[in-house]
Amino acid sequence: EEPDPSALHVVQKSIATTCKNSVSANVQRSIGACCQVEIHIRPGHTTSILYSRDCHGRRKSTGGDEFYVRYEERMETPERIGDPNDEDSGGTNSSTQLRFLQAVALVTDKGDGSYELEFSTTPMHPCIPPKAKRGETLSCNYTVYIEYTNGIGFLPPPSKNDWENGGYTHKMYQTSAPSHWERPKIRQFLPPSLPAEVHLDEFDQVFVFGDSTFCQFVRQRPNKKGKYYFQPNLCVLGEKVRVGLNTETVSVLLELLEESNVNSVLSRSSADNNKKKALIVGSCLWDMLSSEDTIQGAMYENHAQACREYILGIQARYPSVTVLWKSPMACHIHWVDLQRVVEHDRATATLFGVNRIRYMSASRSWYLYQLQKKIMNELKVPFLDIYEATYLSSDLLYPSDGRHYKPDLNRKMLSWFYKNHYSSKNNGQKYFKEVVL
Repeated sequence: EEPDPSALHVVQKSIATTCKNSVSANVQRSIGACCQVEIHIRPGHTTSILYSRDCHGRRKSTGGDEFYVRYEERMETPERIGDPNDEDSGGTNSSTQLRFLQAVALVTDKGDGSYELEFSTTPMHPCIPPKAKRGETLSCNYTVYIEYTNGIGFLPPPSKNDWENGGYTHKMYQTSAPSHWERPKIRQFLPPSLPAEVHLDEFDQVFVFGDSTFCQFVRQRPNKKGKYYFQPNLCVLGEKVRVGLNTETVSVLLELLEESNVNSVLSRSSADNNKKKALIVGSCLWDMLSSEDTIQGAMYENHAQACREYILGIQARYPSVTVLWKSPMACHIHWVDLQRVVEHDRATATLFGVNRIRYMSASRSWYLYQLQKKIMNELKVPFLDIYEATYLSSDLLYPSDGRHYKPDLNRKMLSWFYKNHYSSKNNGQKYFKEVVL
C-alpha cells in the first residue's frame, strides 16, 4: 500500500500557530512525519518490530513517533448440539463456540525509526487460547493508531499553547492477516507483584485522597452515604483534587488534606487510634494535562522535588499512618473523539476542551510513571503499580475520554491489592479463575 499523506497534512494543520516567530520551528516538526508503518513478526523472538515510514514510503532514521498497536483473533468452532441418533434432529443443528484473543503491544522506541513491540494479553482477557485447529474459522486483525510523530507527544507546556491543538496525528489503520500467518509472540498478563505491606485488607481503614481517577479507583460512583465502594474499608477524603503537584502546591495539597476532616480520623488523638490505617495519595493527571503549568519543568524536575516534600509532609503530620502511592494511569489520545471537543468552549471545557487534551500523551504519562516509581522506591513508600494494566486497556476508557477508566477495570485492579482476592504466591492461577472473560 502507498503511504497516507493525509497524516502529514493533519500534523501540519494541527501545529499551525498564531506566533510568527514559531512558524519555522513548527514546520520543522512536521517534516518526516510518520505516514505509514510496517510490522515484522519474528519467529523465535520475544518481540516484533515496527518500522516508521515517511510520506515517501522511506523508513525513518529517527524516533519520537507514538503508536498504539492491538492484535486480535476470533476463532469460531462449529459445535453439534443435536443427537445424531435422534431422527428429529439428526444431529444437524449446531451452535458456534467463540474464542477470543486480545493483545496490545508495549512499545519501545529504539531511536532509529524502529520500535520493539512486546505483545501482552489484557487484564480482562488474560488467557492465550490455543491456535486455531482444522475446521475452525479464524480471523486475525492488527490495528495501529498513529498518535504522535517527531517527538510532538512529549513536548511540555507551554510549547504547544499557540497551536491549533496538541499536534496529534489521530490516524488509525487496520489490516486482516491471513489465517496461515504466524501469530506474534504474546505473553500472558499477570497482575503486579505485591509487597506484604500493600495488602489493603490488613488495614482497618484505607483512606484515599486525590483527583477524579482516585475516586473512580475505589468506588462505582460518588455517594454521600458512603455506598458503592468496591471494598468495605475504603473512604475517599474531601473533594476531588484539581491541581497538579509542584513545589508551589505542596502546601496547598497538605491544607486540602487537613480540611477534609483528616485529623479526626488519621491523627494519634482520634477516638479509634488503635485501628491500623493507610492513606493512598498520588498525582498525575493535572501534572500532565494542565496547559498553564510551566513550573513542572520539561522533565518534571520540579514535580520530582514536590513528590518528596509531599510524602515527607504527610508522614510528619500523621506518623502512625501507612502512606501508599498510587501510580499514574496511562493516557490514550487515540481514544479521544476530536469531533466531541466542546464547540462553545473549546479552550477551557473540563473534559473535552482543547486545552485539556493538548498535552495528553502516552509518552508523558509513561515518563511520569517511571519518575514517581523511582522516587517512591527511594523513599520506601509502597507503590500501587497499575500503569501497565491501564496502558493495555484503552478499550475500557469512558467514550472519547482518554484518561478515566470504567468501573470493571478499576474494581479488578483494586482487588489485586487485597489478599482475599489475590495471592502473590499463586498469582496466575487465582487471577485467571477470578477474571471476567
